[in-house]
Amino acid sequence: MVRVREKPDTFIDFNFNLFLESHDGATNKVTLLFSSPDEGIRRESDHVLWSRDSRYFLFLGKDVSVEHESWLEDGTAMYIFCDIRTTNLWCNASQQRTFPNFSYSMLTNIQWSAPLPKPRVTNSTVRQP
Repeated sequence: MVRVREKPDTFIDFNFNLFLESHDGATNKVTLLFSSPDEGIRRESDHVLWSRDSRYFLFLGKDVSVEHESWLEDGTAMYIFCDIRTTNLWCNASQQRTFPNFSYSMLTNIQWSAPLPKPRVTNSTVRQP
């Protein structure tokens, strides 16, 4: 399970930590995967899309600043892509340089648990309406 937890003492901007939680019998393991830069006001529009085999997840959001080719036709942005098996993480946040960016083409050969929206081409790195 992927859990988003807002950082304490953030007044205006949405700053969050993204955790991977796994349960193996009686043992619970929580791993911090990502700590976000300032992302504006949260409107509860973010969600996680899992691959059918639970190896990959894609974190999508509407109220985030991302690289220009990260927006999808449904108005969400591809924010984080992660391979749980290898713990490789890619991030399209325009305010971070720790993780490499990813493209829509990296996602097309994965069988997702729900349909993956088609990409929308934009010319801006700012939030889209």
